[in-house]
Amino acid sequence: MLSKNEILEIALSELRKNKLNTKVKFLNKEDFLIQAMKSPIILKSFREGCILEELNIQALTSLQKNEIYFSEEVLKKLLFDEPISIQIRYIKAVIYHEIFHLLNKKKITDFNTAMNSEDEATKKFKKNYPSLASLGQRISKKYISL
Repeated sequence: MLSKNEILEIALSELRKNKLNTKVKFLNKEDFLIQAMKSPIILKSFREGCILEELNIQALTSLQKNEIYFSEEVLKKLLFDEPISIQIRYIKAVIYHEIFHLLNKKKITDFNTAMNSEDEATKKFKKNYPSLASLGQRISKKYISL
């Protein structure tokens, strides 16, 4: 399994390639949950009875703070049995999806604007990085228990 430092190095490298000065860090489960609750999409999922562990949220972006947060717990769960080369590509997939959120700079005010932002980021990601998008989708869906 890639170390936290290796994951951060990959993420920062991809951000620099895109000329973004965004901070990236790992959050503990409690702090990650606090950040997740700021997303109207995730909040709606919680209200519908989902719990954080079911959603497999590996990363979140805070446009206000210009930061990306990783969940070590989710990344370990998703990647523990994958070869290192796939782990590296998956981290790139996660970061590129978050980069498209940063580039969109859409103000999220409610569930609908959050869904529009998610759809737009996903479409741009799939168009520009189809193999990373496919890999990201395959691994992200491995353990979803909804």
